[in-house]
Amino acid sequence: MEKIMIRALLLLLLPAGAFAAVFIPEPVTCLVGTGVTCTVEVEDQEQINLSLKELHFYITPEFQFVLPDASLKIGLKQKLGDTVLDASTEYNYLYNQIRYDIKYSVDLFFTFAANLYDSVNFEQVYQNSKYIQRNKGFGGSIQTPEIFDFIRFREELKDDNYYFARLDNSFLPSTGSILILNSWIEFDLSFSNKKMEESDRLALNFDKSIPSTLSSFNFLFLDVLADKKFAFEGGQALTLKFRGGYLLDKNDVPIWQIYRLGGYESMMGYNYDEFEGYYMDFIRVKYETPVMEKINWEFYWIRLDTVRMFVDFDMGSAGSDRDVTCINSYHYSAGLGIVIEFTFRKRTPVKMTFAIAQAIEQGKMPVFYYVHEF
Repeated sequence: MEKIMIRALLLLLLPAGAFAAVFIPEPVTCLVGTGVTCTVEVEDQEQINLSLKELHFYITPEFQFVLPDASLKIGLKQKLGDTVLDASTEYNYLYNQIRYDIKYSVDLFFTFAANLYDSVNFEQVYQNSKYIQRNKGFGGSIQTPEIFDFIRFREELKDDNYYFARLDNSFLPSTGSILILNSWIEFDLSFSNKKMEESDRLALNFDKSIPSTLSSFNFLFLDVLADKKFAFEGGQALTLKFRGGYLLDKNDVPIWQIYRLGGYESMMGYNYDEFEGYYMDFIRVKYETPVMEKINWEFYWIRLDTVRMFVDFDMGSAGSDRDVTCINSYHYSAGLGIVIEFTFRKRTPVKMTFAIAQAIEQGKMPVFYYVHEF
């Protein structure tokens, strides 16, 4: 069995032209250590020594289901040596949205990646009117390794093909293609000591369209992402999150190139994607503490591991530049929840979240959330 596996491995790893001239009779000997060494006999009885690098293969599934947002995300991440294949699907039942993403990357000294995506919105709402919209395209990127242990850069060129039509009697579609240059800068300022571990991350993202004969759109967006997490002894944690989006150059901007807020992931207590605009600010403060740890209660195929509690406070605004600079235009909400972590069949970690959130606004009712993840 081992000899058959070695032959199959050679078929995969040897160049086709070289392998066509090689005959592999008995015996084939292999030594497995930090790598694989093989001695192969050829027709003239000469020997070729091959050293094959040891490869590690991982597959990581991802699943998230959120109610009442009715959003479902399924993903699969496959890692083989220095290559990663990442595929995901997002679907929203209530808002008729679906998106597919596939990304393949190779981690050499620099990380090279290619990605494909397809996003369809069957009843998207912009400025109180319904549209059908499809954006699909491909992109290529290059990313540096971490420089001085705290900063990295990434450049991506993306070709975005769009189909856009208003759902009314006219139904005149608009089609075209937008070239977008994405520049990403990320800072990692984390540190730890005996009593506390602090995780700091700051990222700046620039999206610049390149006018061409296929599209006249000309815009520049700046995204700011900042995360700060304090992890204390005893499993307690305080997380601060900031997301900002700003339109810096608006010569010609498509109506769908906007930011959205609302729902479990952003502004708990409000409807899914309730707020939209060319500008956005969002802040989340979250405190978590363990209630029960290392429980290890087993019931058939389920082992209960931990129970945690969290308190969440959100504030944010999306709309015009005036909306994000006027404090009266901001919205606020608070939430409380329980997170139950257990293991299914001794190998699959599963997390269930039960939460209630209240928008701090007159006339708003509390919203109950159920989130299932693994």
